[in-house]
Amino acid sequence: MVKMKFGPWRCEVARGDPIHAGGWRLTPIVGLLAFTHRRATIGDRSTTAAGAQWASIRPLAVEVTGRGRRRLMLLPDVTRLLIGAVCVCGLVSWLVALRSAGR
Repeated sequence: MVKMKFGPWRCEVARGDPIHAGGWRLTPIVGLLAFTHRRATIGDRSTTAAGAQWASIRPLAVEVTGRGRRRLMLLPDVTRLLIGAVCVCGLVSWLVALRSAGR
């Protein structure tokens, strides 16, 4: 589907393997964010290698196909919305406290 790469970062929207159930075909669609960094050094008497890798995969939607119809059902990520709301509330509270302390 969609693939982008920025140095060691990779961002991708991909389809999973379809599942067939009751005459319907369900295809998961996920978002992938990955970081991969590798380094190796070859010297006169030694060789060293190091690396780091991190990946985040989150469900985005399910494509439902069957009986002559095709529908994309989005999956809201409630946890990310709550974390974002808590961060914004914390930031606003901190800014209000800074402003009132400066009086």
